[in-house]
Amino acid sequence: MTDSPIFEIVTPPSLALLVFRLRPSSLETKPNSPPGLQDPELNLLNQKLHIRLDKRSDVFLTPTTLHSKERDIYCIRFALGNPRTTWEDVIDTWKVVVEEGEAVLREQQELERETI
Repeated sequence: MTDSPIFEIVTPPSLALLVFRLRPSSLETKPNSPPGLQDPELNLLNQKLHIRLDKRSDVFLTPTTLHSKERDIYCIRFALGNPRTTWEDVIDTWKVVVEEGEAVLREQQELERETI
């Protein structure tokens, strides 16, 4: 589930909480660009992702910003606190996250093509 080329785990996973963000390696390999997207761009992508997820009625994930002296990281929390949650629920929710993440990346790539 977490071995995705477009997501990264931001904090060590705990028993009932996964904190992650969209971090697409596909957008980081542009010719003549600095290596890797910077936090402001990643934060914007993740805000767009959370907006898409929040509009859905089949998932409920919460955003958070991790603050440090060096940086602020906007990320999304996947909490698994309900005793009725099944592994199938987790897989289905992650599929939605991936689907919406891929949609955000497609939109970003279209925007980048328009500006070229």
